[in-house]
Amino acid sequence: MGAIELVAELDPFLHEHLKKCKNEKVNATYLTKPVYEELIEIMGKHVQDEIVNQINNLDIKYYSIFVDSTPDLTHVDQLVIVVRYCYNGKPCERFLTFLPIENHSPTTLFNKIQQVLGEHKLLLENIRGQSYDNASNMKGSEKGLQAPFKNINRYADYVPCAADSLNLVGEKAVSTVPEVGDYFGSLQELYVFFSGSPRKWGILNTQGNLYFSLKSLSVTRWSAHYEAVRAIKNGYMGILQTLKHILEDSEVKPEYKRDTRNLYHKLVKLEYAILAVVWEEVLERFNKTSKKLQTPGFDVFEGYLLLSSLLLFVKELRENSADRIAQYESEAKGLCEAITSSYSDASKSIVTRNFQMEQVVLLL
Repeated sequence: MGAIELVAELDPFLHEHLKKCKNEKVNATYLTKPVYEELIEIMGKHVQDEIVNQINNLDIKYYSIFVDSTPDLTHVDQLVIVVRYCYNGKPCERFLTFLPIENHSPTTLFNKIQQVLGEHKLLLENIRGQSYDNASNMKGSEKGLQAPFKNINRYADYVPCAADSLNLVGEKAVSTVPEVGDYFGSLQELYVFFSGSPRKWGILNTQGNLYFSLKSLSVTRWSAHYEAVRAIKNGYMGILQTLKHILEDSEVKPEYKRDTRNLYHKLVKLEYAILAVVWEEVLERFNKTSKKLQTPGFDVFEGYLLLSSLLLFVKELRENSADRIAQYESEAKGLCEAITSSYSDASKSIVTRNFQMEQVVLLL
C-alpha cells in the first residue's frame, strides 16, 4: 500500500482514486494485496520491455552483462542480472531481474542467464562484455562462467569488477600482517561492545561526544573499514573516557568491566593509536578510489590512471616510512593524553626493524 501511495503522489488519477476510496464507501477499491502486487508486476514488466526495446534498437544492438548474487531476507540466494549499453551516446546500466538460484556452479548460472536473455529476446551473439566478481567459478577462463559465453561469442570479453578487485587487494593485504588483522578485529570488538547494549551506547553518546558514529566492519565493502577507523581516530579521547567511565561505575557487572578493561588497555597502547592514524590516511584514499570506480559512466582508462595513482601513493608511503614514523607517533600521542608514550614490549621488536612501517601499511 505504501508503494501505491508513493506512486499516487506523481499520478493525479491514482491520487484522486485513493482520495475517493478513503472518503467514500465503494464496493471495489482495487487496493488489496493481490491487486497492488499485480500492478507492481505490470509496471516492472513495462520497464523490462522498455530496456529490451532500447537494446534491440538497430542503432544500439550490442550490450554487456553484469551478474552477482545476494541472499534475500528469506535466505534465498537471488541472482542479479544487470545489462549495460549505450543509449543516445551515453552509457546506461539497467537492472533487468532477480532470479532465485540453488547453487553457484558455472553451468547452473549460465543456463539461468541464457534462459532470461532468451525470454527477453536478447541475443548472446550481441554481447560485447561480461563482468563478475573475482570468484573462481565466475572468472575462470576454462571452467568459470565466462567460458561458455566466450565459446558462443568470442567478442564477449570478461572484465573483472574494478571495485571488487580493489576490495580483494585490501582484504588479502591485511591478512598477510597479523598485527593489522588483530587491530581490525579490535575495532569490530569495540563496535559490538557498545552497539550490543543500549545503555552503553547511550553512555558513549553522552560521555564520548563523538563527531562520527561507530561503524561495523564489512568484508565486501571497504568503505566500512574507512568509516570505522575514521570514527575511532577522530573520537579516540571520547571513547577512552567512556570506557574509563564504565570501569569506574559501581553498577556495571564484573563481566562487563572485564571486556571494558581489555578494550581500554588495547586502545591506550601507542601502536594502536599509530595504526588509527596510518589506516585513516590509507583507507581514505582507498575509499575515494573505490567510490570513483563505481561512478556511472566512468571511463576504463580513467580507472587505470586512478588505480596507478593509488599504487604510487602506497609505494611512496612505504618508501618514506622511516621519515614519517616520528610524524605518526606525534599525531597518535596527540589523540589522547592517556595513550602511552612508548611501545608495549610485544611491539618493540616490530618498530625497531629496518622497515618500520611494514606492519601497518598495505602490502601491494
